[in-house]
Amino acid sequence: MIVGFLSTLLIETLQLILNYFYLGYRVFDINDIILNFIGYILGLIIYIIIKFIFSRKIKFLSITK
Repeated sequence: MIVGFLSTLLIETLQLILNYFYLGYRVFDINDIILNFIGYILGLIIYIIIKFIFSRKIKFLSITK
């Protein structure tokens, strides 16, 4: 979970720095950090569910052979 939060924080901090030096037109927003972290958590949950389903399916198929 730390990786998802830190990567989002890094991107938003880079946007803030670039905007400070007039090198970009992006805006630093705390909502982006929160929503990106929620998306990371949801993606992780979906990954765990799919991994669980396929691991059971592979075990079932290896037993029936």
